[in-house]
Formats: sequence, C-alpha cells, structure tokens
Amino acid sequence: MYFVIILMVFVVSYAIAAYAVIYPDSKLDLDLVFSVLRLGYWNLYGELLLEDLEAEEPACSFDPAVYEAGTLPRCAVKHRRLVGFTMMGIYLLFANVMLLNILIAMFSDTYQRIQTQRNQKWNYERYGLVKEFQRVPVIPMPLGAIIYIHYMVRWMYRKFKKCTAVDHTKPVLTGKVLIENEMLTDLERECVYMFMKKKQEEDDASTPMTSLDVSNIVNEQLNQRFGRLQSLTDIQIMSHLPRNNLTTWN
Repeated sequence: MYFVIILMVFVVSYAIAAYAVIYPDSKLDLDLVFSVLRLGYWNLYGELLLEDLEAEEPACSFDPAVYEAGTLPRCAVKHRRLVGFTMMGIYLLFANVMLLNILIAMFSDTYQRIQTQRNQKWNYERYGLVKEFQRVPVIPMPLGAIIYIHYMVRWMYRKFKKCTAVDHTKPVLTGKVLIENEMLTDLERECVYMFMKKKQEEDDASTPMTSLDVSNIVNEQLNQRFGRLQSLTDIQIMSHLPRNNLTTWN
C-alpha cells in the first residue's frame, strides 16, 4: 500500500508538470484529467506516446477551435517539447530504477520475515489441525453423539474422584507455606524499616549511603531468614497451624 502511494505521487506529479509544460492553457474538463493521467501512467510501462508529442502540422493543429472540437490533436511547441522530453527522461529514470528497486527490496523484506517465522507459523497451523481432529468425533454423525456421552461421563467421574480424594501431605505443605509467608512478610517490614532509617541517617550525616550498602543489608537479612527456615522441623511447622485444621486433616 505504501509503495502504491509513493508511485502515485511520482506519476501524478510528473503527469501534471509535463502536460502543463507541453500543452499550456488547456481547458479544464474530464478529457484533460484523462489525458494527464494517461501521459504519466503509460510512460511508466514504456509507452512514451511519441507519435502525439512529435506530431507536426497538418497531422495536428495549433488552433484551439480545431483541437477543442476533436477534429485534430493539439500540436506541441518545439521548445516546450524539449523540456517535456527532459522531464520524461528524469521521470523514467526514477520510476524504472529507483521505484523498481524499492519494490524488490520490499518483496525481499517480506520474504525474509516469512522465512524467519515459518517454523512458528507451521507449528501454529499444526496445532490447529490437531485440535480440530481432537474435537471432531471419529464416528460420523449421528453415531458421533455416543462420543460426547462418553466425554460427559468421563468428566463427571473425574470431578467425583477429585472431590472424594484426600491429600495426606496437605498439612505439612500448608504449614511450610504459612511459615514462608510469615517470614517473608517480616523480612519486608524490617528491610523497609532499615532502609528508611538509613535514609534518615544519610540525611543527617555527610557520608551518602550507596546502593551497594542497601544490597548488603538485604542479602544479610535474607541469609538469616533462609537459615531459620531450613532449620525448622516438621513438628515446629505443625505447631504453627491451628488446632482445628490439625484435627480435620488427621
């Protein structure tokens, strides 16, 4: 789309400028718009329309009454014709060389982007195909409804089995999670308190506190907390749990 816009800017700009130089004081109508766009567009494909530009009397006419009536085409003045040919040469140089190279570069860039994403796109398409085959029953309809009944029974069985299952490792795991959350909360509070205290001391003192000092303080507190957490036994963890949860899980 961007290339088409750039191309149309070149075509329309050249066509208006060249036609105004070759045929000045033209009457504004639909035929003039068609003639202007015809000049720039067909020049782009190598159709130079030299038989119209190089025509001489009596094949053409300088009389406005004759060429406006459509009896003969309009003749181009020689010195204006030379300027028009110069503009045409510059236009063809830009249009056929520079714009063509831009188009080739855009195609190459699109091809390169598709090549880099081909594996991802192929995996995505393969995933969609597998999901489609998984969703569609193997047995054709209406016998395929049996498969959906099987899926429903299996889903209900899994839900019932999940509701009746008992996880015996839940107390210990939940206890560890509670201890970790409690220790991390305390650690955050202490780190914030120490940081604010150090900032206050820094404002009062002349020696500034660097980020390395704060990092060392935080690492020291982390090491102490993790050492305490690793030294906890299962009995200590169970002691932090409420009594009603212990009786329920037991």
